[in-house]
Amino acid sequence: MSVPSVEGENMKEIGRLKHRDDDGEEVLVVYRARYATGNLAIVVKTDQGEEYATVSENHHPHLALLGPNEFAVQTRNMTSRFVCDLLASGLFEVVDMVKFGPFGTVEQIWRLKS
Repeated sequence: MSVPSVEGENMKEIGRLKHRDDDGEEVLVVYRARYATGNLAIVVKTDQGEEYATVSENHHPHLALLGPNEFAVQTRNMTSRFVCDLLASGLFEVVDMVKFGPFGTVEQIWRLKS
């Protein structure tokens, strides 16, 4: 999973979570940022700063009428265990399911809890 170009001052740590996969358990750091379109970006890195995943997906603002703390989630590119760990972190809540684009991709909409 690739991390969007949202590095630098734009990145703000919002929390940490424990994630267990086949290689064991590790602590991951969750960041919020903004894409160039202004949409909320959620990026996850290891506690050593290595890229791990981009949770959010950047959609054209006209395709997705999202609230200020809402974002489309790339669940199709993540394991179900990782999705469960993200939700169990208490940082997010599921808001809705939305169909995007000409191919009808269905994605979850999550909200960043304050």
